[in-house]
Amino acid sequence: RWPRAALAAGIAGLVLGFGGGRLLPEAERDAPVESAVAEALERHPSGSALRFADRGGSLEGEVVPVRTFRSAEGRWCREYEMTLRERSQELRRLAIACREDDGRWRTRLALEDA
Repeated sequence: RWPRAALAAGIAGLVLGFGGGRLLPEAERDAPVESAVAEALERHPSGSALRFADRGGSLEGEVVPVRTFRSAEGRWCREYEMTLRERSQELRRLAIACREDDGRWRTRLALEDA
């Protein structure tokens, strides 16, 4: 596991300080993943896992919102953990997403542990 307090503080500092760069692999752009992240951040309380899979069953995972906070700009943001499994590989991600003006969640920063 990651040292939560130090990691969360570091991520928050990067997101708030740099305005959020996108440091994510192609898997984040897949529709089932984006959809699951958006649903988990919008509808699930912190600590509640949302499990998902693509239609073919080759990609599955879970998204767990960790905490909610407001950014320096006043946007609602959520820290979340995600695990993706594809074939025999697993990818773990700790990330922060913030709600944009159009209501969508945009991942601002992600750290991965492949």
